[in-house]
Amino acid sequence: MTGAISGELAALRHQRKSATNEPKSGRRDKKRNRKVYGITDKGETRLRELLVNADPSDDRAFHVQVAFCRFLDPIARLGLFERRRAHLTTELAKRRRPSDTPITDPYLRCLKERDITTLTDDLGWLDELTRITQEQLVPAVPQPVVTATGGTHP
Repeated sequence: MTGAISGELAALRHQRKSATNEPKSGRRDKKRNRKVYGITDKGETRLRELLVNADPSDDRAFHVQVAFCRFLDPIARLGLFERRRAHLTTELAKRRRPSDTPITDPYLRCLKERDITTLTDDLGWLDELTRITQEQLVPAVPQPVVTATGGTHP
């Protein structure tokens, strides 16, 4: 189903046309035509712009940014992670700030604790993403290999 009436009609016409041209063996080729999409250079440039300039406070958008951050160079990725870290750090400070009135409702208190735990875990996850990205910036240093005669070579 394409969701459009014109598309459904075209598909029905195509099925009827294929049925009349069906081979004598009774088998029909049931493969559907596939649409293959690709990204243009202009589209890739726009994707990079969107990734770099996105709002760091949008949780869902950030997860999409991480999924596509391979299109960014490592320095731009670090910038993305640093902006998100700054936002999460601010949010964590707000949640930890003592309120004027104590929370007596155990469910509200549990929700607040969950928020703090989630933010702390997300900051740890960002640390891991940052570490991975920083490793990509530093060229790998070859470790010396000890030979059978006791010497070493790079």
